[in-house]
Amino acid sequence: MVKWEVVRGLNGKETNIYELDSNYNKNIGWKDDLENYPGLADKVTEILVNNNIDQNTIDVLSLTSLWEISDDGNAVAFNLYLLRDLKNQYLEPNFANIVYFNAIAKKVKNDWVITTIDALFDANIRMDFAYKNGHKRYNIWDLFEIKPDDQTLQVLYKIEGRDSESFELFVEQPSGKFASVYNGGGYDVDLF
Repeated sequence: MVKWEVVRGLNGKETNIYELDSNYNKNIGWKDDLENYPGLADKVTEILVNNNIDQNTIDVLSLTSLWEISDDGNAVAFNLYLLRDLKNQYLEPNFANIVYFNAIAKKVKNDWVITTIDALFDANIRMDFAYKNGHKRYNIWDLFEIKPDDQTLQVLYKIEGRDSESFELFVEQPSGKFASVYNGGGYDVDLF
């Protein structure tokens, strides 16, 4: 999703300046990807609209990950993402517009209960080429089990930041929501 390019100087030589280069979505149709989970796309769309995301943006989001976290298909963890270049003369060239929605959805009775893990709703942020994703990201890392007979759903996320990586564990609650019960591990990088 995010790529950095070396800027060429007028004489054709490489400079030490990097600019953000993003690709518009080629995979339009995240709602189709959720068709096995009736009602989920509508619930997610409702959340996005309530956070002032316009319909055109919603239509071009990419589903970058989808994990079915229960055997019966009633719980999924997913990530929606969109990166757009900003051609704004008042901002530095490494700013981008991000829509990023990372969540866990659990079907309770006939409705989806959604727990937002991390989100950037139409934010213009400075992308940092010092690390892989350009901005802090939560990535689904694994499903977690404490005891073999425990049926509580638990999802482990890896958090990638500029100077650190860590883990956060989310555990299903009786309401169908997920709560963070652990945040730590990983490492910090001291660059200076």
